[in-house]
Amino acid sequence: MNHRIDDVYIFLVTNDVGDEGVAAFFNPTRKRLEPLVASTEEKLAEMTELAQGMVSLNGQPMTIAHFTQREDVSEIVPAPGGGRDGMTVQNAFWLGFGLGLCVSPVLVLLCVVALKRNREREDPWL
Repeated sequence: MNHRIDDVYIFLVTNDVGDEGVAAFFNPTRKRLEPLVASTEEKLAEMTELAQGMVSLNGQPMTIAHFTQREDVSEIVPAPGGGRDGMTVQNAFWLGFGLGLCVSPVLVLLCVVALKRNREREDPWL
């Protein structure tokens, strides 16, 4: 059975000048940042519990926004030959970090923490 995502819940944070960004957390199991986004009521309940813990820890409130209108704007397809074609894990990390600078101060902080943790490992880009 296919499930089409037509609406999503996104956890938002606001910085001191009023700019909004998508809240994210570092998933140590997957070794990456993951945004707080839910497409089902079950996932919303799970993410809300996680968000409450984050808010309790850092004192920064979050807003849950429910987006209900979908518009597909483009489709990204593999390059000829498939594979990453030059996109390394390190490049992907820095691309995500750069996007984080535009999106969320919390995401930037989490990227910096993740980068510091990765530098402490023997091979930081595993």
